Amino acid sequence: MVAFRSSRVSDAKTLGRTHVQAWQETYRGKISDDYLDWLKPEIAEKIFSHRAPANVFVAEDEGEIVGFAVVGHGGEEDMPPRTGELCGLYVLRSHHRQGIGKELFKMAEKRLSSLGYKRMLLWVLDTNLDAQAFYERMGMKKDGKYKHTTLGSVITEYRMVKEIK
Repeated sequence: MVAFRSSRVSDAKTLGRTHVQAWQETYRGKISDDYLDWLKPEIAEKIFSHRAPANVFVAEDEGEIVGFAVVGHGGEEDMPPRTGELCGLYVLRSHHRQGIGKELFKMAEKRLSSLGYKRMLLWVLDTNLDAQAFYERMGMKKDGKYKHTTLGSVITEYRMVKEIK
């Protein structure tokens, strides 16, 4: 049975491992293998250790973190004030299609709303069609903005937005 909760400071190490595994499962063949092979759980662990636990949500199965979502302030200059960001949402492949991503998304949206945000944005890889379809089902829409980022090679990400209550 999968359980959902806000993260704890003590989750940073496990979140680091889950993050790297999820990236390698999700992006293999979509971004540079060299970049994916370079990723180390210790790097991601440091990122999670500096995040407010109330802004990170985890899904646990038998005590193991199998998915997570992270929210924060959407610092896009062209977006209206009170725009939050879904900074990441990942579920291990072994736990796909079980409603975990949907529940994590709802938790992230609720947290942003409770902080006074009126809209949510996220960036999604242009070649990650499954993620784009998922986010569209959750009410997100591409707004025409995109950016290029170098992660071993140049990738393109689309911005998606949603009004929240």
